[in-house]
Amino acid sequence: MESFDRAFTNRFEKHVHSFIKEHKLLKGQDHVLVAVSGGVDSIAALMALNNIENFGYSFQLQAIFINHGTRKGQSFDQKLVQNFCSGLGVELLIEELEGLSGKSNFEAAARRARYKCFKKHLSRNSLLILGHHINDSFEWSLMQSLRSSSLKGQLGIPVINGQIVRPFMCVTREQIYQYAKAYNLPFNEDPTNQDTSFERNFIRNEISSRLRPRYPAMLKHYVRSHNELARTLGLHITKSKECSFKRISVHEGVHLISYSSQFDPSGLEEELKIALNELSPNSRGSVSHQIDKIVKALKNYKSGPFNLPGGLWTYLSFNHIFISKSQLPSDLFNWSEYNLGLEEFKELIAKLVKEGKVSFPIWTQVSKPGFNIEYSKSHPLLPEQNELVGKGVVPGLKLVKYWTRARNKNKKLRLRLLLSL
Repeated sequence: MESFDRAFTNRFEKHVHSFIKEHKLLKGQDHVLVAVSGGVDSIAALMALNNIENFGYSFQLQAIFINHGTRKGQSFDQKLVQNFCSGLGVELLIEELEGLSGKSNFEAAARRARYKCFKKHLSRNSLLILGHHINDSFEWSLMQSLRSSSLKGQLGIPVINGQIVRPFMCVTREQIYQYAKAYNLPFNEDPTNQDTSFERNFIRNEISSRLRPRYPAMLKHYVRSHNELARTLGLHITKSKECSFKRISVHEGVHLISYSSQFDPSGLEEELKIALNELSPNSRGSVSHQIDKIVKALKNYKSGPFNLPGGLWTYLSFNHIFISKSQLPSDLFNWSEYNLGLEEFKELIAKLVKEGKVSFPIWTQVSKPGFNIEYSKSHPLLPEQNELVGKGVVPGLKLVKYWTRARNKNKKLRLRLLLSL
């Protein structure tokens, strides 16, 4: 299926894939079942999961449609889903429910019946994909805050709940509609969504829809406050994983350094929060906004520098962040020579960083024999030696990435480090 806005659909799918990868939502399962109702959210979810297979995943993708048997339009929904799945080449399972009409609490009864059907088709190595998104979670949190004073109830809809996964909890309703429009996806609007006698519909149509024009950034603020609350309660999705970034405070600022071979942002937000509060405790800017800015820039291989409130400067390199109280010089350094193994190199770096003797980034130049490292980028803080780029000059933590590979980790290297005068 061709997109009418390839740039947007590529960005959307890459964003969803990054969310899936960061939170390990797909962990080698061989069966993924997508619940599809015929609405825009579930149709878009099936499309995205079908395309995400292009990112290297290998699993059996199936869809499931539940016919509640409570309104005439559901036969039309079923036909739409059948045609859509057939066009994608995705196997569709169909379940029909009975005895729901006239139930006093229809929403809860229908939900229980649906999940009972889902469970029938899930094996031990299966995942169920639901199309809930940020707006849904916001509306759920709002409803729970009006019902009770429980903080846990206000956390919103979970991204992971056993075998249930919601990969669209990183996108909004508006983005999903734009994605569906770009692919010209077929979908139906459930007329019962306008019935405000249902509590969720009342929150969505009478409250949430009126808040958005007046508070256009409300979902962005909701996601940040939701994440902070989850961390405070020890319930955040990444809570169990230790942060690979180590915080080193020096006179000029704070370094955050990771020796991991890959970029892993788990726990980084909390370390950044501590660093920013340490350097600028009285800053009036939004700490959450600053943290988002830094993590996003690091993910996108930006180098900085950029300013933060409180007179702070932020510099970035692979697996290395330096938040400084002042702008760094770029010409007060000299090369020093070493002959080291990997663990010796890590210990030396930690010592020199604490002493404030290294450049930023931690520039190294590897002498032969070494191993091939491709690094052709320049950096604003490579002091007057830009002609050396591509001649063995590489940020030290990028060097560690290659050094930790099985065939390299036992090697000793003859190298030079750029140290302050």
